[in-house]
Amino acid sequence: MKSKKNKSALNSGLRLLSRRPYSQKEVFEHLSRHWPEADVNAAIAKLKDLKFIDDEAFVDWYTTSRLRARPMSKKLLEFELKRKGVKTVVESDDLASAKLALSKKSGLTYKQAMRFLASRGFNWDTIETVLKKRYNDLNVNY
Repeated sequence: MKSKKNKSALNSGLRLLSRRPYSQKEVFEHLSRHWPEADVNAAIAKLKDLKFIDDEAFVDWYTTSRLRARPMSKKLLEFELKRKGVKTVVESDDLASAKLALSKKSGLTYKQAMRFLASRGFNWDTIETVLKKRYNDLNVNY
C-alpha cells in the first residue's frame, strides 16, 4: 500500500471528511484504494464512534444540497443515494422541485422544457402539471 504523509487510514479519513460529509460506503471505497482492509475497517469504526460518519446526517445534507443546486425528482435522488450506499426514503415534493428546476431555465420551448424535466427524473403527471401552468400563464401555444 501507499506510504502517505499522514501515515494512517484514520488520518486519511479525517482529511477526506474535513471537506464535506461522505457516506460510509464512499469513505470505505476511498480508503481501500490506499490502505489494507483491516486498517480501513478500524478507521471507519473509529470515525463512526467520533460521529464523523453518520449516514442519516449525510442523507439530510446531500438531499438539501442536491435539491438546491440541481432540483430533481424524489426517485432520482433516492437512486443517487442508493449508489452512494445509503438506502432511504426521501421526503421531497416533486411538484415544487420541478417548478424550481424549470425556474432556473429560461427561453425553453415547451418540448425542451418537457425533455429537461424528464431528464431530471420527474414523472409525466408532474411535468404536465408544471408545464401547463407555466405555458398557459405565458399564453404560449404548445
